[in-house]
Amino acid sequence: MLRFTLSERGGNVCNYDGHQYTKKRMNKLSQEWRCRDRKCSATLSLCTSGTTILREPSVHTCTPVSDATIVMEEVVGRMKQRAREETTSVTKIYSQEIVKARLENPGISTGLIFPSLDSLDASLYRMRSKNYPALPKDLTDLSLPEEWKLTKQGQPFLLVDESLSASRRTFNDDDYKKADHWLLGAIGLALIPPSLVETTWVSLMDEYTPNDYHTASQFNNFMVSTYVENGSARFSVDIWNVYDAIVNRRPRTNNHVEGYNRRMKAEFSTHPYIYQFIDTLRMEHEYQHHVAEESQVQLRRRKKIYDQIDIKRAMLHKEHKNKQLSDVQLAIQCGRAVKTRLFKK
Repeated sequence: MLRFTLSERGGNVCNYDGHQYTKKRMNKLSQEWRCRDRKCSATLSLCTSGTTILREPSVHTCTPVSDATIVMEEVVGRMKQRAREETTSVTKIYSQEIVKARLENPGISTGLIFPSLDSLDASLYRMRSKNYPALPKDLTDLSLPEEWKLTKQGQPFLLVDESLSASRRTFNDDDYKKADHWLLGAIGLALIPPSLVETTWVSLMDEYTPNDYHTASQFNNFMVSTYVENGSARFSVDIWNVYDAIVNRRPRTNNHVEGYNRRMKAEFSTHPYIYQFIDTLRMEHEYQHHVAEESQVQLRRRKKIYDQIDIKRAMLHKEHKNKQLSDVQLAIQCGRAVKTRLFKK
């Protein structure tokens, strides 16, 4: 039986009798296909519609392709098609198609052969982007095409708020610098030794509280009553400070838990009825089997930027220990180190 899948570049692949073929040329009365393994010279002829075999393939010198590989390519092709045609999240499309593949092919361990979401999501997002104009790289490049300024009925839709340009409030470089150090110091409190938190924040308030004193003092009071003050803060330092986790090389955040919670919220409706709830749990159970299999053969790579942050943070603590940085400087520099995005002014 002929089965057609897509290559990584989106080209058609013909699957027949355990081997794969790519189109060689189109004739008036036939399609000529050649073995996907370029070291093999086997060819196959199909009718112009690609539904009937006109000439059986010649002898192959390559190794046959497993059924699991063909299933994998079919599933990835469906993922790409859905990413292009639907607005369902890429993560949800991936998990749904994985579960569907496991139920349709119970003998295949999808986690051992399928590409991980991390390795596939970029191509899925590229497929989705084909339905939309290219994103601007800078605000000055933002120019919406005319059809995106209209409603579905063709009426004017876009309204521009120009009140910001009429603003008369300005800030000088010193104001920006003070506010920058003030906020970065607040971020850095979570990354310095707990014993330094209270005195460091007092120094930060004294040195860097912005000139807009009323608004800034509200933030200062919030920080003191909620996080900083020993014995009376709403959340004590040992709850939110992660210095001990840094020293012992443990995760600083619970992002993995938050990510799973976010995915579950996307899977469940707001008020699911009992059978819908159970069915969704069964689907999730099947998907987690895939994840467990995947973990045996694919190590999730950590982004390089996080390794760079860890190295920078370790260097800062070493400099502080050697008296090269003050407590305040340590907090500010640690706060700056965890910033992963740059914004142009």
